[in-house]
Amino acid sequence: MINNIFTNWFISCVYSHCRYVFFGWLQVLSVLAIADPLQENISLFGSVGSAVCEPTGHSTANDRNRAISFCENGTRVNGTNLKPLTIPWDRNALELVSSRDFQIRSCDSESCYWAINYDISGEIDGSTDLMLTHESGEHKIPISILFQQVDKHKERHLPNATAIGCDFSSSCPFFGSGLFVGDDQHPNQKCLKCLSVRVQAKVSRHALEETGLLKAGVYIGNLKLKVYQAIKTSLLPEKAIGGLTNSVNLSIRLSVPDLVRINHLDNVELHTPHYHSEQSVCIYRNSNGTIQIQAHGENDFDGQFRLRSASESKDCGLLPFDSCVNYLVQLKQANRVVALYPNIANRGFKGSGSMNCIYGDNTVLIFDVPKARSMPANTYRDTLYITVSPD
Repeated sequence: MINNIFTNWFISCVYSHCRYVFFGWLQVLSVLAIADPLQENISLFGSVGSAVCEPTGHSTANDRNRAISFCENGTRVNGTNLKPLTIPWDRNALELVSSRDFQIRSCDSESCYWAINYDISGEIDGSTDLMLTHESGEHKIPISILFQQVDKHKERHLPNATAIGCDFSSSCPFFGSGLFVGDDQHPNQKCLKCLSVRVQAKVSRHALEETGLLKAGVYIGNLKLKVYQAIKTSLLPEKAIGGLTNSVNLSIRLSVPDLVRINHLDNVELHTPHYHSEQSVCIYRNSNGTIQIQAHGENDFDGQFRLRSASESKDCGLLPFDSCVNYLVQLKQANRVVALYPNIANRGFKGSGSMNCIYGDNTVLIFDVPKARSMPANTYRDTLYITVSPD
């Protein structure tokens, strides 16, 4: 009679084309089968020379005393749109991040002689609650926006309620850039590197999947950046005129693939007298569709899962009957119990919206070895691979 049977190493493999090999008793691995979405290439634009964002006139027709301009790759984009920003899906990252580089020039007139500091605010689709909206209109996810002046190491998280009416001496953190090269009495105003700025967009993939908020599909939002010049210049404080404002739009897009995972797999040991085990696991899907499950073991033979004697290395089909013993695997979900067989797909299972089933595991794996009592005392083992995929 078998003294004990160890079924060890339930390992969760949550991405495509994963295969783990361990030494031990029965290893049960899960394999996720999904089609990864194509990821768009993201180009970042920086300052490309003295011609970038040079003034070609003032940005507001009725105010010839100030100038502030947005440029991207040498093209002025005042009041229009930057190139759209796609946040690439990264299945290994806890946070999904992407950036867009462009230029801002802030100065005192259409000749842009003196530099003037500025501040910036931002909102998405008219709201300071920075959220991307699912294409269905039914879901929203929070997004973090960071504005940086790259070469000056200045940055501000959006939204920013203090930007309006900022004062040069106290609350305008970003440096403008003029054309004045400086002299003995005045600092140099020509700082082309000050033009380069960056908007960084970040979404917490892991946290949203944990809470079940990251649904499959496309999330979009339109970020409106608004720049406020300082109320007055540092060099000409007597000219206390109102600072200019200017704005530009940036469309942000995140495509979330249809994801399926099986989690919470753990070691299994089958002992005398019952040789029976039940393991609670979590099956996750971030859409409304159902799931199919398929399994196969390393020692499968004649349409059955087999445990092989630890002292043997040959296939079960080449060994005596007392060197391998078949075991049964069932999957229970709610009131439905399905027997699994090697390489046979079972369909119609439901997934939790939460990656780790924070409201409780939704599935049970059941193991039995009905012929264990008639086998010689030994240790038997197998590696079982489980594949979950969208139906």
